[in-house]
Amino acid sequence: MKFISKLEYDHGKKIFLQRVYLDLHTACKLHILSFIEGRSRSDISRMAIRRIIEEYEDENGNLINRAKRELMWI
Repeated sequence: MKFISKLEYDHGKKIFLQRVYLDLHTACKLHILSFIEGRSRSDISRMAIRRIIEEYEDENGNLINRAKRELMWI
């Protein structure tokens, strides 16, 4: 519930949310991609996560609205 209320008033603030553990193969590719693209690994990860969320919402609807509906049934 806390995350929903935070989303309603602040859209631009960056927060540290979670560490992600990757297998060695994926981690090395992320380093290479970062070097080739000239972007930070955090930026690449942030973009990938944002893209997955957008794809999910395209298929299943807005996550915030869905969470609100689910919470009403609790």
